[in-house]
Amino acid sequence: MINITNNSKAFTLAEVLITLGIIGVVAAMTIPTLIANYQKKVTVTKLQKTLSVMSNGYRLMMAEEGVENIKNLKVFKCNKSDDNYKECLDANFGRVFKFAKSYYGTFSDASSFYPVYNIKLLNGNENSLLGVSIFGDYIFWLSDGVLVSPVLASDVNVDVPLSGFIDVNGASSPNQVGHDIFYYNINDEGVFTPYGAGGGWDDTAKNLDYCGDDTSAWSAGYACAGRIFDEGWKINY
Repeated sequence: MINITNNSKAFTLAEVLITLGIIGVVAAMTIPTLIANYQKKVTVTKLQKTLSVMSNGYRLMMAEEGVENIKNLKVFKCNKSDDNYKECLDANFGRVFKFAKSYYGTFSDASSFYPVYNIKLLNGNENSLLGVSIFGDYIFWLSDGVLVSPVLASDVNVDVPLSGFIDVNGASSPNQVGHDIFYYNINDEGVFTPYGAGGGWDDTAKNLDYCGDDTSAWSAGYACAGRIFDEGWKINY
């Protein structure tokens, strides 16, 4: 008769509980970081895509209208004092961007669909003046939900680089500069670039365009799109 003896030992309940506890601690430490890194990658992807879509749209308008400078586009002939101002902008922008919807109204009216009074700077301070800048005129949403504050006729008469805002999450949180709200530049050829690219975000005085949360500047984070671009399309802050 052959006797088969099983010498294997089962885990005790205490050992199982200790192992599960260790796994839980490790998960609690790593999962938030993994989620944060994933969200940063999604944000960067949206930012890149939006800048590309906007550049292509403006340059398509230029090609269709046969102009070499964006300031000569028909969209910049839309007169804010005319009753059909919004319709004029819709017709020109909608022709190339196929946007989901647009808005033209007062800053206070915009609070019905966007937290205009609670927009935050990179340092966490709320700044309603930024809401005025974004919603003080005409905006539109791309089909993927990105909110665009475009360059308008009132901007092209100023002898400075043309610029505007985008919110890659639309009205969804966090509605914060440097996290989902970014500032862009557009040159005469219709090319969009991240505002602050080329080192403009690294303000040694930690003021104005500085991209870091260790500043109390009223415009903290405006140039964070430039930092993301300069650092290889990565959010390192």
